[in-house]
Amino acid sequence: MYSCLSITEGWESGYVAKIGIYRAGELNGSVEVAEPGVLAFTSDDESVKGKISYGWDGATFEVTEVSGSSFVSVGDKCNFPLVF
Repeated sequence: MYSCLSITEGWESGYVAKIGIYRAGELNGSVEVAEPGVLAFTSDDESVKGKISYGWDGATFEVTEVSGSSFVSVGDKCNFPLVF
């Protein structure tokens, strides 16, 4: 399996995201609408923040902030060309 992005409704409120990056690792966290077509991502431990841009042609995750050690760095991007 290659990179995968999954966004689902949370149990209580909001949305949760699971971002699997091929041969690197996985991020789990919450997302909220930042602007039309853009979601703000915050990892569960709040060490990674980013934005998810989406449209009819897929989605892109871009890391905007990292605190502590992580397998991702600020500016890293991952594309998800298939949308279900």
